[in-house]
Amino acid sequence: MKTIDLRDFDEADIDDEDGFAHSCAKGNRMRTQKRAGQKREDKVAQKHIDFFCQADFDEMDESSAFDFFVGEGLISGPGTILKQGKEACVWSCPSCAEKGHKDIAVKVYKNIKHRSFKAIAGYLQGRLFEAGINRRDSMHILSTPSELQGFWVYSEFSVLERLWQAGLPVPAPYAKNGVALAMEFIYGEDGEAAPRLRDARLDRREQSAIKEMLLESIEMMLKLNIIHGDLSPYNVLVRDGKPVIIDFPQAIDARYNSLSAATLERDLLAICSFMPEVGIEPEAEARQIAERLWTAYSRT
Repeated sequence: MKTIDLRDFDEADIDDEDGFAHSCAKGNRMRTQKRAGQKREDKVAQKHIDFFCQADFDEMDESSAFDFFVGEGLISGPGTILKQGKEACVWSCPSCAEKGHKDIAVKVYKNIKHRSFKAIAGYLQGRLFEAGINRRDSMHILSTPSELQGFWVYSEFSVLERLWQAGLPVPAPYAKNGVALAMEFIYGEDGEAAPRLRDARLDRREQSAIKEMLLESIEMMLKLNIIHGDLSPYNVLVRDGKPVIIDFPQAIDARYNSLSAATLERDLLAICSFMPEVGIEPEAEARQIAERLWTAYSRT
Protein backbone atom coordinates (compact mmCIF):
# COMPACT_ATOMS: atom_id res chain seq x y z
CA MET A 1 0.00 0.00 0.00
CA LYS A 2 1.40 3.41 -1.00
CA THR A 3 2.00 5.83 1.86
CA ILE A 4 0.55 9.30 1.42
CA ASP A 5 2.78 12.10 2.62
CA LEU A 6 0.53 14.71 4.23
CA ARG A 7 3.26 17.34 3.78
CA ASP A 8 2.17 17.52 0.14
CA PHE A 9 -1.21 18.94 1.14
CA ASP A 10 -2.56 22.02 2.80
CA GLU A 11 -4.49 21.52 6.06
CA ALA A 12 -7.65 22.89 4.46
CA ASP A 13 -7.41 20.31 1.71
CA ILE A 14 -8.14 17.35 3.98
CA ASP A 15 -11.28 18.65 5.72
CA ASP A 16 -13.56 16.44 3.67
CA GLU A 17 -13.38 13.44 1.41
CA ASP A 18 -13.71 15.41 -1.84
CA GLY A 19 -11.08 17.88 -0.70
CA PHE A 20 -8.73 15.05 0.18
CA ALA A 21 -9.17 13.45 -3.25
CA HIS A 22 -8.54 16.83 -4.84
CA SER A 23 -5.36 17.21 -2.80
CA CYS A 24 -4.10 13.80 -3.92
CA ALA A 25 -4.51 14.89 -7.51
CA LYS A 26 -2.85 18.21 -6.70
CA GLY A 27 0.12 16.44 -5.10
CA ASN A 28 0.51 14.18 -8.13
CA ARG A 29 0.44 17.19 -10.46
CA MET A 30 3.09 18.93 -8.40
CA ARG A 31 5.39 15.92 -8.51
CA THR A 32 4.80 15.49 -12.25
CA GLN A 33 5.57 19.15 -12.89
CA LYS A 34 8.73 18.89 -10.79
CA ARG A 35 9.90 15.87 -12.79
CA ALA A 36 9.08 17.63 -16.05
CA GLY A 37 11.01 20.70 -14.93
CA GLN A 38 14.02 18.57 -14.06
CA LYS A 39 13.87 16.91 -17.48
CA ARG A 40 13.82 20.33 -19.14
CA GLU A 41 16.85 21.41 -17.10
CA ASP A 42 18.66 18.19 -17.99
CA LYS A 43 17.87 18.74 -21.65
CA VAL A 44 19.24 22.29 -21.57
CA ALA A 45 22.39 21.13 -19.80
CA GLN A 46 22.82 18.28 -22.29
CA LYS A 47 22.50 20.72 -25.17
CA HIS A 48 25.14 22.96 -23.61
CA ILE A 49 27.52 20.07 -22.91
CA ASP A 50 27.87 19.08 -26.55
CA PHE A 51 31.04 17.10 -25.91
CA PHE A 52 28.93 14.23 -24.59
CA CYS A 53 29.11 12.31 -27.84
CA GLN A 54 30.81 9.04 -28.56
CA ALA A 55 33.32 10.55 -31.00
CA ASP A 56 34.76 12.66 -28.21
CA PHE A 57 35.29 9.73 -25.87
CA ASP A 58 36.43 7.10 -28.36
CA GLU A 59 40.05 6.06 -28.32
CA MET A 60 41.49 7.61 -31.49
CA ASP A 61 44.96 7.65 -32.94
CA GLU A 62 46.43 10.36 -35.14
CA SER A 63 45.37 8.83 -38.45
CA SER A 64 41.76 8.30 -37.37
CA ALA A 65 41.64 11.90 -36.17
CA PHE A 66 42.48 13.09 -39.68
CA ASP A 67 40.02 10.60 -41.18
CA PHE A 68 37.29 12.25 -39.12
CA PHE A 69 37.99 15.68 -40.64
CA VAL A 70 38.25 14.18 -44.12
CA GLY A 71 34.81 12.69 -43.56
CA GLU A 72 33.55 16.10 -42.41
CA GLY A 73 34.62 17.59 -45.75
CA LEU A 74 37.23 19.87 -44.20
CA ILE A 75 40.54 18.41 -45.37
CA SER A 76 41.75 16.00 -48.02
CA GLY A 77 44.57 14.48 -45.96
CA PRO A 78 47.01 14.91 -43.05
CA GLY A 79 49.46 17.37 -44.63
CA THR A 80 52.62 18.37 -42.77
CA ILE A 81 53.54 19.32 -39.22
CA LEU A 82 53.56 23.08 -38.74
CA LYS A 83 54.35 23.25 -35.02
CA GLN A 84 55.24 20.61 -32.47
CA GLY A 85 54.69 21.39 -28.82
CA LYS A 86 54.66 19.61 -25.49
CA GLU A 87 50.90 19.07 -25.46
CA ALA A 88 49.96 18.98 -29.14
CA CYS A 89 51.11 19.13 -32.74
CA VAL A 90 49.61 21.55 -35.24
CA TRP A 91 49.35 20.29 -38.81
CA SER A 92 48.90 22.25 -42.01
CA CYS A 93 46.37 20.16 -43.89
CA PRO A 94 45.15 20.69 -47.47
CA SER A 95 41.56 21.85 -47.34
CA CYS A 96 38.76 20.62 -49.53
CA ALA A 97 38.07 22.95 -52.45
CA GLU A 98 34.64 23.99 -51.20
CA LYS A 99 36.09 25.34 -47.95
CA GLY A 100 37.69 28.23 -49.80
CA HIS A 101 41.08 28.07 -48.09
CA LYS A 102 44.36 26.58 -49.18
CA ASP A 103 44.99 24.96 -45.81
CA ILE A 104 43.24 24.07 -42.58
CA ALA A 105 45.08 23.97 -39.26
CA VAL A 106 44.50 20.74 -37.34
CA LYS A 107 45.67 20.60 -33.75
CA VAL A 108 46.20 17.02 -32.59
CA TYR A 109 46.64 16.55 -28.86
CA LYS A 110 49.24 14.11 -27.63
CA ASN A 111 48.06 11.27 -25.44
CA ILE A 112 47.14 12.92 -22.16
CA LYS A 113 49.13 10.29 -20.24
CA HIS A 114 52.31 11.63 -21.86
CA ARG A 115 51.57 15.35 -21.72
CA SER A 116 53.26 17.79 -19.41
CA PHE A 117 50.72 20.27 -18.07
CA LYS A 118 52.30 21.50 -14.86
CA ALA A 119 49.07 22.12 -12.99
CA ILE A 120 46.26 20.29 -14.74
CA ALA A 121 44.03 20.36 -11.63
CA GLY A 122 44.33 24.14 -11.47
CA TYR A 123 43.23 24.59 -15.04
CA LEU A 124 40.33 22.16 -14.63
CA GLN A 125 39.12 24.09 -11.59
CA GLY A 126 35.77 25.63 -12.41
CA ARG A 127 35.53 24.25 -15.93
CA LEU A 128 33.20 21.43 -14.98
CA PHE A 129 31.06 23.76 -12.87
CA GLU A 130 30.91 26.39 -15.63
CA ALA A 131 29.76 23.77 -18.12
CA GLY A 132 26.91 22.73 -15.84
CA ILE A 133 28.28 19.25 -15.22
CA ASN A 134 27.13 17.48 -12.09
CA ARG A 135 29.36 15.50 -9.76
CA ARG A 136 28.47 12.12 -11.20
CA ASP A 137 29.26 13.14 -14.78
CA SER A 138 32.42 14.96 -13.74
CA MET A 139 33.71 11.80 -12.06
CA HIS A 140 33.00 9.92 -15.29
CA ILE A 141 34.89 12.50 -17.36
CA LEU A 142 37.94 12.29 -15.13
CA SER A 143 37.88 8.52 -14.78
CA THR A 144 39.84 7.53 -17.90
CA PRO A 145 42.40 9.24 -20.17
CA SER A 146 40.06 9.16 -23.18
CA GLU A 147 37.26 10.96 -21.31
CA LEU A 148 39.66 13.58 -19.96
CA GLN A 149 41.22 13.96 -23.40
CA GLY A 150 37.82 14.54 -24.96
CA PHE A 151 36.92 17.11 -22.33
CA TRP A 152 40.23 18.94 -22.84
CA VAL A 153 39.64 19.21 -26.60
CA TYR A 154 36.07 20.34 -25.95
CA SER A 155 37.30 23.04 -23.58
CA GLU A 156 39.66 24.64 -26.09
CA PHE A 157 37.12 24.37 -28.91
CA SER A 158 34.41 25.89 -26.71
CA VAL A 159 36.64 28.85 -25.79
CA LEU A 160 37.54 29.43 -29.44
CA GLU A 161 33.86 29.39 -30.41
CA ARG A 162 32.90 31.92 -27.75
CA LEU A 163 35.76 34.26 -28.60
CA TRP A 164 35.26 33.97 -32.37
CA GLN A 165 31.54 34.69 -32.07
CA ALA A 166 32.34 37.72 -29.91
CA GLY A 167 34.67 39.13 -32.57
CA LEU A 168 37.97 38.45 -30.81
CA PRO A 169 41.10 37.95 -32.97
CA VAL A 170 41.34 34.15 -32.81
CA PRO A 171 41.29 31.43 -35.49
CA ALA A 172 37.81 30.42 -36.59
CA PRO A 173 36.97 26.98 -35.13
CA TYR A 174 35.57 24.44 -37.61
CA ALA A 175 35.17 21.02 -35.96
CA LYS A 176 36.47 18.72 -33.22
CA ASN A 177 36.73 15.08 -32.29
CA GLY A 178 38.10 13.22 -29.31
CA VAL A 179 41.75 14.14 -29.81
CA ALA A 180 41.91 17.05 -32.25
CA LEU A 181 40.30 20.24 -33.47
CA ALA A 182 40.26 21.85 -36.91
CA MET A 183 40.44 25.60 -37.30
CA GLU A 184 41.32 28.47 -39.59
CA PHE A 185 44.89 28.54 -40.92
CA ILE A 186 46.43 31.96 -40.25
CA TYR A 187 48.44 33.27 -43.20
CA GLY A 188 51.07 35.98 -43.20
CA GLU A 189 51.67 38.68 -45.80
CA ASP A 190 53.79 36.35 -47.92
CA GLY A 191 51.06 33.73 -48.20
CA GLU A 192 52.87 31.41 -45.81
CA ALA A 193 52.12 30.68 -42.17
CA ALA A 194 51.87 33.88 -40.14
CA PRO A 195 54.88 34.48 -37.89
CA ARG A 196 54.67 34.39 -34.13
CA LEU A 197 54.88 37.76 -32.43
CA ARG A 198 58.21 36.59 -31.00
CA ASP A 199 59.63 36.24 -34.53
CA ALA A 200 57.86 39.08 -36.36
CA ARG A 201 59.95 42.00 -37.56
CA LEU A 202 58.18 45.07 -36.23
CA ASP A 203 59.23 48.63 -35.68
CA ARG A 204 58.41 50.52 -32.50
CA ARG A 205 55.17 51.97 -33.88
CA GLU A 206 53.93 48.56 -35.02
CA GLN A 207 54.82 47.00 -31.67
CA SER A 208 52.93 49.71 -29.81
CA ALA A 209 49.84 49.23 -31.99
CA ILE A 210 49.86 45.45 -31.51
CA LYS A 211 50.33 45.84 -27.77
CA GLU A 212 47.27 48.08 -27.54
CA MET A 213 45.22 45.56 -29.53
CA LEU A 214 46.37 42.72 -27.28
CA LEU A 215 45.51 44.64 -24.12
CA GLU A 216 42.09 45.39 -25.56
CA SER A 217 41.63 41.70 -26.40
CA ILE A 218 42.60 40.66 -22.87
CA GLU A 219 39.97 43.05 -21.54
CA MET A 220 37.32 41.77 -23.95
CA MET A 221 38.11 38.19 -22.95
CA LEU A 222 37.75 39.06 -19.28
CA LYS A 223 34.31 40.51 -20.04
CA LEU A 224 33.47 36.97 -21.20
CA ASN A 225 35.04 35.55 -18.01
CA ILE A 226 37.92 34.03 -19.99
CA ILE A 227 41.61 34.31 -19.15
CA HIS A 228 44.07 32.83 -21.65
CA GLY A 229 46.30 31.28 -19.00
CA ASP A 230 49.44 30.99 -21.12
CA LEU A 231 49.57 34.20 -23.14
CA SER A 232 53.00 35.12 -24.50
CA PRO A 233 54.69 36.30 -27.72
CA TYR A 234 54.85 32.61 -28.66
CA ASN A 235 51.04 32.29 -28.59
CA VAL A 236 50.28 35.32 -30.73
CA LEU A 237 50.52 35.35 -34.53
CA VAL A 238 50.86 38.51 -36.62
CA ARG A 239 48.60 38.83 -39.65
CA ASP A 240 48.50 42.06 -41.66
CA GLY A 241 50.00 43.98 -38.75
CA LYS A 242 47.39 42.70 -36.28
CA PRO A 243 47.61 40.03 -33.57
CA VAL A 244 45.81 36.69 -33.69
CA ILE A 245 45.75 34.89 -30.34
CA ILE A 246 46.16 31.11 -30.39
CA ASP A 247 46.53 28.12 -28.03
CA PHE A 248 43.72 28.09 -25.45
CA PRO A 249 43.96 24.65 -23.80
CA GLN A 250 44.90 26.24 -20.48
CA ALA A 251 42.26 29.01 -20.55
CA ILE A 252 40.41 29.40 -17.26
CA ASP A 253 37.07 30.82 -16.16
CA ALA A 254 37.69 34.01 -14.19
CA ARG A 255 34.64 33.41 -11.99
CA TYR A 256 35.47 29.98 -10.63
CA ASN A 257 39.25 29.59 -10.57
CA SER A 258 41.04 30.60 -7.39
CA LEU A 259 44.13 31.60 -9.43
CA SER A 260 42.25 33.92 -11.78
CA ALA A 261 43.71 37.24 -10.62
CA ALA A 262 47.27 35.93 -10.55
CA THR A 263 46.84 34.30 -13.97
CA LEU A 264 45.51 37.52 -15.48
CA GLU A 265 48.49 39.46 -14.16
CA ARG A 266 50.89 36.81 -15.49
CA ASP A 267 49.40 37.04 -18.98
CA LEU A 268 49.67 40.82 -18.87
CA LEU A 269 53.26 40.67 -17.66
CA ALA A 270 54.26 38.48 -20.60
CA ILE A 271 52.99 41.11 -23.03
CA CYS A 272 54.27 44.12 -21.07
CA SER A 273 57.72 42.55 -20.73
CA PHE A 274 57.98 41.90 -24.45
CA MET A 275 56.75 45.39 -25.33
CA PRO A 276 57.76 47.57 -22.38
CA GLU A 277 56.62 51.15 -21.99
CA VAL A 278 59.22 53.89 -21.59
CA GLY A 279 59.55 55.01 -17.99
CA ILE A 280 57.62 52.17 -16.31
CA GLU A 281 58.71 48.71 -15.24
CA PRO A 282 56.76 45.84 -16.90
CA GLU A 283 55.85 44.39 -13.50
CA ALA A 284 54.35 47.69 -12.34
CA GLU A 285 52.49 48.20 -15.61
CA ALA A 286 51.06 44.67 -15.60
CA ARG A 287 49.98 45.03 -11.97
CA GLN A 288 48.24 48.34 -12.61
CA ILE A 289 46.35 46.99 -15.63
CA ALA A 290 45.43 43.77 -13.83
CA GLU A 291 44.06 45.64 -10.82
CA ARG A 292 41.99 47.94 -13.03
CA LEU A 293 40.55 45.08 -15.09
CA TRP A 294 39.91 42.86 -12.09
CA THR A 295 38.07 45.63 -10.28
CA ALA A 296 35.95 46.37 -13.35
CA TYR A 297 35.10 42.83 -14.50
CA SER A 298 35.65 40.42 -11.63
CA ARG A 299 32.68 38.11 -10.98
CA THR A 300 34.11 36.51 -7.87
